[in-house]
Amino acid sequence: MRHVRIATALVSTVLFLGCAGSGDDGESTGSTSQLIVGGKVATMYPEAAYLDIDFTSSGGVVCSAALIAPKVVLTAGHCVDTHAKWTVHVGTESRTSTSATTYDWNERGSTTVNPAHHDIGLVFLDTAITIATYPTLAASPLSDGSKVTNVGRINNGTITNQLYMADTSVSAGSTVGYPFDYASSDVIQPGDSGGPDFASGTHNLVSVNSGAGGNTEVLARVDLVRDWILAQINAHGGAGSSASGSGTVAACPVDAEPNDTFAGASALPTGSSCGALTASNEDWFTFSAAAGSTFSVAIVTNGDGVFALGQASGGSCTPSVTGLKLFSGNVKNAATYCVRVTGSAQSYTLTRN
Repeated sequence: MRHVRIATALVSTVLFLGCAGSGDDGESTGSTSQLIVGGKVATMYPEAAYLDIDFTSSGGVVCSAALIAPKVVLTAGHCVDTHAKWTVHVGTESRTSTSATTYDWNERGSTTVNPAHHDIGLVFLDTAITIATYPTLAASPLSDGSKVTNVGRINNGTITNQLYMADTSVSAGSTVGYPFDYASSDVIQPGDSGGPDFASGTHNLVSVNSGAGGNTEVLARVDLVRDWILAQINAHGGAGSSASGSGTVAACPVDAEPNDTFAGASALPTGSSCGALTASNEDWFTFSAAAGSTFSVAIVTNGDGVFALGQASGGSCTPSVTGLKLFSGNVKNAATYCVRVTGSAQSYTLTRN
């Protein structure tokens, strides 16, 4: 079994690289110079996109992406982290955005892939881009040997303004030390970062191009952060129709009112739950967790909403940590928890994993 070992700096000959600068030739120190093999134009993927990032008269950064909802674009986390402006190109449509987020990617511009984080980012559009259908998001992992189609904007080392595709077979990224990724033979280059990877012959988006080097590429898996992505889509205009006809996002369960005390708290199941605050109320939720388990709770909202978290005792629950947007915890003993959402009038989505 071969492992890529990364400590504070890369200690292997394999260097996983990120976006390309607009003035370079798509090659960076330590990378291979492979092309999108075959150079086929990705005409079957109208959702495929390319990004011009922080462009000025002196240049900028380029990445690839996919439109997954009318106002949401999926890309790599390193195509979002430390950047401020993205121009999204989908077909003949273009939009410029200054709004984006990552799941947990906060590497301060590092060009090496952090195996402890998910290299996933989202860019949000003020004005929708409408296409006939949007891709579905993978809900489960692929088995070793599954074929996927990589899509990106680099062709034979040259940055282009169109998208190319190539097929490859994937295996678990854990075999090379990247548990949140797939691994395969290298068919991408810097600038292909963030491009979508589809299960072969489908519009089921399974991962995004993360990094490459030493004849190996790693692809950040979508299924591991799917609930978070769906919550973000719900908070930014909702989903369009998917290629399967079922839509990218299922209907989001709405909290049952009144639930403005712990006694009337709504159940918070795993997955995403939607709610709405008025100017004068707060919302309470509750869930139980088994001993030895882990959980996380996150809130997505366009407003100032935050949540507080506490452990129930004797039929009451007083939150012990407040002002949260995201919380992850380990459960020592089985317990019931409460979540209290507060803020000005707004809609929100709570996601529990």
